[in-house]
Amino acid sequence: MGRAEGAYNGLPTKIRFIKSSYRTSLLDSRVRQMAEQAAGRGSRREQAKALFDFIREKLIYTRDPVGVEMTKTPSVMVEQINDRGVSYGDCDDHSALGYAMLNSIGIPSKLRVAWYGKTMPQHIYAIVELDGRWYPFDTTRAGGFGEEPSYTKVMDF
Repeated sequence: MGRAEGAYNGLPTKIRFIKSSYRTSLLDSRVRQMAEQAAGRGSRREQAKALFDFIREKLIYTRDPVGVEMTKTPSVMVEQINDRGVSYGDCDDHSALGYAMLNSIGIPSKLRVAWYGKTMPQHIYAIVELDGRWYPFDTTRAGGFGEEPSYTKVMDF
């Protein structure tokens, strides 16, 4: 489990950690196997939606301890889902698992950081490319696949 002290004062570090953990998780065949099983067959859109529903069901949202930024690698989350049926994590973990699983089966994705009018970003989630357009893949929100609330600012990585 990766750990960075403080709240998003190291955004570039957080993005590098998530993208690095994705690359590392490609060496762990369990991430791709779980993505293949969860996505099933169908169009890219159907597979992305199936992964969205899977992550939403199997990765239970929970906040980090106050003052500590914690992140699990996709490999750790997949292992926990295999062992316990679920894993737990905040938006960093949801975005890392979505990013890794989507890319592992050839569906392009990026990370989106969002601000709610404050000076620091408050949220991160994956976005997925389908038919030449980018769609939100935010498995932490009550909205459905492809939905996102209005933000003051977003930045894609």
